[in-house]
Amino acid sequence: MVAISRISAADGPELKAIRLAALRDAPSAFGSTYAEEAEHSDAEWSERALLSSTGINRITFLARLGARPVGIAGGYREVVHPD
Repeated sequence: MVAISRISAADGPELKAIRLAALRDAPSAFGSTYAEEAEHSDAEWSERALLSSTGINRITFLARLGARPVGIAGGYREVVHPD
């Protein structure tokens, strides 16, 4: 059974793996490219996971089959400052 849950701060490696796989599989579904994302360091992936696990302006969900990530969904809220 597939389980969907919000990413945790410790999920940096899983986030990296599933995001890069998704970019290879469906590049037009994302606002970035595999080449851009592959350049991020492990520390950056860990930071992304932390921000997506605790922040109010971004969120990421992982779908897992057992312990293996099989899908990703996320969103962010752009903070617009009035002129």
